[in-house]
Amino acid sequence: MNFIVSTFRISLSSINFTLLLCLLALPIIIHAQSTTDEELKALEQQIEQQEMEQAEAKRKTAVEAKRKAEEEEAKKEQGLEIQRVKEEEKQQAEEQQRKDEEADRERAESIRKEKYQMLMQQAEQRMAGDEFESAAKEYTTVLQEFPEDPVAVKGLEQAKKYMNSCNDILGTWQMSHGPVVTAHEANKLTGTWLLFNDEGVWECLNARTREFVFQWPNYGWIDYFTLSADGSRLTPNRETKISAMRK
Repeated sequence: MNFIVSTFRISLSSINFTLLLCLLALPIIIHAQSTTDEELKALEQQIEQQEMEQAEAKRKTAVEAKRKAEEEEAKKEQGLEIQRVKEEEKQQAEEQQRKDEEADRERAESIRKEKYQMLMQQAEQRMAGDEFESAAKEYTTVLQEFPEDPVAVKGLEQAKKYMNSCNDILGTWQMSHGPVVTAHEANKLTGTWLLFNDEGVWECLNARTREFVFQWPNYGWIDYFTLSADGSRLTPNRETKISAMRK
């Protein structure tokens, strides 16, 4: 019985001691638990702060990326605008150059026309004045500036025709009143009558109408003729009564 009581006492003492230890350790445990909660709260706050910082960093990164993208887009648009402006300026310059060249061509053509008209007027004046040699020179000048111009070609042919028509008188003629007369170059005439010979001069009065005059100074004879188109006959004009046929 005493043993049991002793044992119970020992057990009770052990319980009391354990209880005492627990009571003594409780503040420590509570403090330890409280410290852990605060650390957890601090850790949570730290994590939350890190998450906020990461979110802010991401936001800033996104904002910076957007800014750079917008800046790149603006640069691209600016480059395109500069290119467009340059292209417009190039087109305007080319158009202006085309207009200037067209204006230069028109001015040059106007000058050519004025020169053509001046040269043709001079040639036509020479033709109108029966200055066929001078007219031929003027028409030749026109053709040097305006090759194959049909009006100048025709004018030159006509001037040469009239120039040569005066030489159509050259040759020997049987006069209707008997003598034989020869028209030589350099406007010389020689005549043979039945009883004598004589020398005279001929002159082309009008190449256009093919009018000539024979003069015999030694006798004072003057005869006017018109040469036929085929050059075979001399018909009298003015007060002349005689005619002639080519021999």
